[in-house]
Amino acid sequence: MVSPPHCFGGLNWWRNRAGAVFSWFPGFGGTPAGDSGWYKGMVFRKGSRTADRSAWTMTADQSCERQEKVRLLPPPGCTLVQADGELARQAIGRVIAPNEPIDSERVNSFLSYADLRQLDLSHTWCVLEGGGKVIAAALAIPAPGRAVMMFASEEKEPRSRRAGSCVIERASRSVAGAVLAQVLIEPDEAEQQSMFMEGGFQRLTTLSYMQRPLPTRPPAAIRDWPAEVSIISWQELQSTLREGNPARSTEKDCEDETRREFIAALDASYEQTRDCPGLKGIRTTEDVLAGHLDTGEFDPSLWTMVRFRDEPAGVLLFSYVAERQAYELVYIGLAPSVRGKGVASRLLQHGLRRLCGRPGRYITLAVDEENQPALKLYKKLGFAVTGRRTALIRNLNNINDE
Repeated sequence: MVSPPHCFGGLNWWRNRAGAVFSWFPGFGGTPAGDSGWYKGMVFRKGSRTADRSAWTMTADQSCERQEKVRLLPPPGCTLVQADGELARQAIGRVIAPNEPIDSERVNSFLSYADLRQLDLSHTWCVLEGGGKVIAAALAIPAPGRAVMMFASEEKEPRSRRAGSCVIERASRSVAGAVLAQVLIEPDEAEQQSMFMEGGFQRLTTLSYMQRPLPTRPPAAIRDWPAEVSIISWQELQSTLREGNPARSTEKDCEDETRREFIAALDASYEQTRDCPGLKGIRTTEDVLAGHLDTGEFDPSLWTMVRFRDEPAGVLLFSYVAERQAYELVYIGLAPSVRGKGVASRLLQHGLRRLCGRPGRYITLAVDEENQPALKLYKKLGFAVTGRRTALIRNLNNINDE
């Protein structure tokens, strides 16, 4: 039993009245960082804008070392530009409501929201027709862990769709230092998915979003852990390190060692993972941890590490997202050495016990629909599906901005 989806935590479902969905996940936490996975490359036939669809879906055995650079030109008579000032407002307006006149109130609402969340909107790009009209736009928002979240206008006409793929491709590689770009799209929005794919993205998986109420009565304490399996929280580990060597351990020493232990536990959990295997190999585990830590409000008592024979063997990470009054299951993952022993179920019940009596209303998570053991366990523990999204990604390693 391995993780729920790690890369899609945080502040979900910012909606405007037009129905556009901004699924913002501050952490992009939990990108597995093994050696396999991701990118065969987009293959464009000469004289055609049709991509080789055989390369669009990733499997765990695909290597991310070989990548073909995708560079698209805007339609004839159009210009691709990075937008600021009033042009940026127009571009954002098209992303929010692509088929309607720019609604200043709606744009102002989103800008206020972005300011509140301290989102960097400087990577806004658009394609202009000769008269200066925005015909497609995309927004790349940087996130901790060298990641980028993408948003783009929905385009239906062939000319604007070509412009859309062009602006998506350019915006996604415009954030210096980023190695992973991600987007979530409604599963039935085939045209939007295709536009991102022509812009260099590949389909990762479909995610189910799940939710259950916060427990009002604590589950029974877990006393029958399998032999040689133990758990310890981030908070408890730091205390143990301080007490073990009080004369030489500074606060920074304890923090650094705790991070190393949790990184080792994350690495162990990525072995033979069923959860979004196409993400493996794109980011370092240090990047992943930075994303996890930035998801919601970090509480060291809610971050639990599993040990097997005193070695790191998995984690359970919860964070509180105040605006949703919800605790998010940021990541759960186990090493092969402790799978199939009932540890996942016990670990989640331990987490539910820790959450009992805390402020909030719900527990939320997102899970790779290919991960059937995880789906089965979540349903058994009272989680129900509340929505679905298709995740697409672009590996930005070795794709230099120009």
